[in-house]
Amino acid sequence: MSSKGKKRVVLPTRPAPPTVEQILEDVRGAPPNDPVFTALTPEEPPDLSPRAEDPEARLEQLYQQSRAYVAMNERLQQAGDTLRQKFEDLRQADERCFAYMFVCALTTCVWCQQKQEEGTGFSGAGVTDGCSC
Repeated sequence: MSSKGKKRVVLPTRPAPPTVEQILEDVRGAPPNDPVFTALTPEEPPDLSPRAEDPEARLEQLYQQSRAYVAMNERLQQAGDTLRQKFEDLRQADERCFAYMFVCALTTCVWCQQKQEEGTGFSGAGVTDGCSC
């Protein structure tokens, strides 16, 4: 088929990009816990420097370090649980899709077989009023 026979699809014009004022208004109006601000924001690491000469300060430093570790560990476990759930959802969707395709293929072949037995159609290419197996 030549390219002359194809019609060009006219796409709608692209909207104008937002102005700086519109962007700033949008950013200022977003809540502080908006994922845009929190998704890639690293947590402040605890001060790990050995400057704390005071034993009380050193204990506080270790306590804060432990708290940060526990918080990060909980976030990692939640992320792992979410990832496992999404993987399972995808796996189940894949199984449903495969089962549907199998049933469709089986149904199509049964249709062709029935048409062949009736002598009213053939399977394979050239069948225009039914399956395309």
